[in-house]
Amino acid sequence: MTDTNSGLDLSRFHLHLEDGPRIRPVSLASGDRPAEGRTLAVFPAERPEDVHPDSWEMHPGGDELLILCSGRLELDIEDASGMRTVELTPRTGQVVPAGSWHRLRLREPSVLLAITHRSGTQRRKDREAEIGAQPAHLWSGGRSIMAQELQARPIRTDRPDAEGMARLLHLSGHCRSVSARVLLAGC
Repeated sequence: MTDTNSGLDLSRFHLHLEDGPRIRPVSLASGDRPAEGRTLAVFPAERPEDVHPDSWEMHPGGDELLILCSGRLELDIEDASGMRTVELTPRTGQVVPAGSWHRLRLREPSVLLAITHRSGTQRRKDREAEIGAQPAHLWSGGRSIMAQELQARPIRTDRPDAEGMARLLHLSGHCRSVSARVLLAGC
């Protein structure tokens, strides 16, 4: 039962949008996951782990609408035409077609609103995570590069510079997998 004298706390409730005219609050504590209809949920994300960047999901039962309220996220979508990345900024959204694998990557603390048909939702681990390599994007000359590419490049610098770069990469959350040891290998 919800308190009718105050607003609905969307950090504790999702809204179940039934196929008819009803909207029903569902307590997150109850663990109730309605099988039919759509779910409206608001997700705050402060850390990369909050959006599970090493996991992909797919909703075969219907499209998913993602709307970014604040912050910055990247949405990777994999479908029959290949993989693409969509940058979400405040007040932008994206429809993820039913049956498309997708994942989110946090770029700034964010608040995301999602409307999802959860019926048949599937999850899988990131293929790179399965073999022990976490994807990590950096920007070089206006293009995204993977940490694996960075590791393959010879880096010539002195030890304090390399340690400082590794610390900055780690603190920024952009490159958890690159350590000072990797950067120092080129010294």
